[in-house]
Amino acid sequence: MADQTQRHPRPGEHESGKEIKLLHFIYEQPDIDEIRGNPQRVLDLIHKFEEKYRFMNVGAAKGKVVTDLIAELKPHTMIELGGYVGYSAILFGDAVRRAGGKRYFSLELNPEYAAIANMLIELAGLRDFVRIIIGRSDKSLHKLFTSGEVKQIELMFIDHYKPAYTTDLMLCEQLGMIVPNVSVLAADNVLRPGNPPYLEYVRSTVEQKREAAKKGPIKSYNKEGMPQRTVQSFLGEDDKPSFEVLGNPNLVYKSTLHQPEGLQDAIEVSRMGWKTSSSAGGQKSETGQSRLLDGAPPDPEVAPREDLPPHPLLFYDDSGGEFSTACKTIIMASKTWNVGIVGYGFSAKIFHIPFVTEVPQLKLYAIVQRTPKPGNDAEKDHPGIKSYRTTEDMVKDAAVDVVIITTAPDSHYALAKLALENGKHVVCEKPFTPTSQEADELVTLAQQQNKMLAVYQNRRWDADFVTLTKLVKNGSLGRVVEFETHFDRHRPEEPAADVSKWKNKVIPGGSAIYDLGSHLLDQAVHLMGMPDRITGFVGSQRAVNTSGFEDSFTVLLHYKNGLLVTAKAAVVSPEEKQLRYWVRGEKGSFKKFYLDIQEDQLKAGMRPSDNGYAREPSDRYGTLTTLQDGKPVAEIVPTVEPPTYTEYYRKLARALAGEDDLPASGAEAAKVIRLIELAKESSKLGKTMDV
Repeated sequence: MADQTQRHPRPGEHESGKEIKLLHFIYEQPDIDEIRGNPQRVLDLIHKFEEKYRFMNVGAAKGKVVTDLIAELKPHTMIELGGYVGYSAILFGDAVRRAGGKRYFSLELNPEYAAIANMLIELAGLRDFVRIIIGRSDKSLHKLFTSGEVKQIELMFIDHYKPAYTTDLMLCEQLGMIVPNVSVLAADNVLRPGNPPYLEYVRSTVEQKREAAKKGPIKSYNKEGMPQRTVQSFLGEDDKPSFEVLGNPNLVYKSTLHQPEGLQDAIEVSRMGWKTSSSAGGQKSETGQSRLLDGAPPDPEVAPREDLPPHPLLFYDDSGGEFSTACKTIIMASKTWNVGIVGYGFSAKIFHIPFVTEVPQLKLYAIVQRTPKPGNDAEKDHPGIKSYRTTEDMVKDAAVDVVIITTAPDSHYALAKLALENGKHVVCEKPFTPTSQEADELVTLAQQQNKMLAVYQNRRWDADFVTLTKLVKNGSLGRVVEFETHFDRHRPEEPAADVSKWKNKVIPGGSAIYDLGSHLLDQAVHLMGMPDRITGFVGSQRAVNTSGFEDSFTVLLHYKNGLLVTAKAAVVSPEEKQLRYWVRGEKGSFKKFYLDIQEDQLKAGMRPSDNGYAREPSDRYGTLTTLQDGKPVAEIVPTVEPPTYTEYYRKLARALAGEDDLPASGAEAAKVIRLIELAKESSKLGKTMDV
């Protein structure tokens, strides 16, 4: 939904009057009389029309996040900011009515869109329940409050002019409409196109809000970090809020990100229902209101404008006089984690920084780069970060929360140990360590230090692996008996010495089985579990190999249930299409060619948030063969739209907040390193090894 005006339409938004076309499309249906009074039929027709035209609708997947909230909260009244053509008003209005609610308010700036929405809402049979209010969202909210129609926010869906998210929420706080144990907010588009100021605000602590309040009331929109097209949409660049707002610095939200599987956008759900404590705020007055900023009365210079009611700086005391455990959890969940990266080479630039910067809970804070050069200077590439020359110096920085190690594998153990001993959480590039003994020692140290230790097994979020995982888990293949996973390429020539990097050098933790095998084996174990026995063939396929570098491997994982996993990487494979997966089961088989496209896209300069990122073209889809009437029938299986490698760092952020498991733990990675050791030993001895 969008709160918009005709002055600055979103690019392509008015192509051929698509909103009017939608109205004609629906009202010209031959069974229009059967559609009347049926909200779901109207929504289904909007979905069908969207196959041809792009609309700014919340959609079914994100919509379910909000309808689940409605079912849980059962609000008497719900408000949405940004009604557009009425999709969300129909979806959520119907849900509120079914939950026993009394009223749904849809605030929309554009009168033309409001007229279209009214007609669709009437067709859905919700005209008497849903009320559309035309005008600026802040003025409409103020009018709803001063008229007495809405005194408190129970549930508010925010999906209008992005820079107005924060100021409209602060206005509601200032009016006293945000009430503990009552108010819940659901904000759309917080990842795409993104709304950093809003996420920062709802995740801030009381102390952070009070510090910000010292600067005085907000008189303009904060557009920091928003795409230019978002800033210019719907309102003029110089447009300002209708009111000067200060918000209520004493309010703390429990704010969580809800991202449906396969989507790059999400809903931020913020609940107001948690008490602050006297140690965290001002003193409670006889009237039950607190004094702003450490006991001082509100400064007239920062007071709200006279056309607003008095600022209700409510303060809710804890009987214990300290933050409750629940409140501490909220602050932990809303914390922004400062990330320090060790190394500024290919791995850091391509596989880590682009994804760290996509996650609002993580902040790129520092980078260790030993020798910056013109054209390769982390501090110039990322203005505002702290630049260090040694890891020893960076880990002494108390502001660093998480250390990401992107250097060569023979340095991983020492650097991870150093970071853990200095009280940092650690993410280590794969391969984890050269030996399982080192890996186990780091896992134990992390436990002793009460710090998290993760390994960057990002290929768990390859699009093809996510697709295969879905087929295995939904039973499409039946009982799996053979699982082949390949990383083959045709590179028979020995790499030139002058371009050789650590991946082609004989070092501890080097060789193809450590580099590529750590991915293939991790995927296999993650999906199928640890094997019982292992057979390895490790060596070189190149005719000329002066360094002795082990460039190829084949590993067989044997399972008691009869499953055989083959993990293979070759450098002599002259194929037009390189096989990626061939998985066979009693009910069907899945065959897939080509590697996941994310790495190539990143190398070409794409960003994770770019349109088309991680989406495979149809000519790269895999084939599912199943038995139908006793005969094998093949069908093309579209590769799912994955959460992308960004999901690794989203999951890490949730784990740091105590809301999820690590994306790939050190303990899991240690098992993979042990399998690599056993495969090498098997290859050397010429026999199968027990695991």
